[in-house]
Amino acid sequence: MQIKILNFSHSSKAQVLASVRIELSVEGTSDSVIIDDTRVLRNRHGQLWLAMPSYSIPTDGKGYDYLPAIVLSTKLKREIEDVVLPAYEDWERQQHAVSANGGVR
Repeated sequence: MQIKILNFSHSSKAQVLASVRIELSVEGTSDSVIIDDTRVLRNRHGQLWLAMPSYSIPTDGKGYDYLPAIVLSTKLKREIEDVVLPAYEDWERQQHAVSANGGVR
């Protein structure tokens, strides 16, 4: 399985550090799947983690339940995290460097 990050983007949600578009492909074939709206978040202890896409359904008119739009094996999710989270940290550093230089690389 090859894991390719197609892009990072800033999120409009305050608690979401970035939204990520990921392509998973089977080596040696043209078979692939693209996962949109994977989110990078930071927990209370400062650790980064990856949230898979989800959708909400109303509950009793007072709130929402959030259900996964995609379910991955624990092993595959860890493999994706091992690729995405370090890449996010690099992307974040680049974003800060660009901001510090007034938008110039």
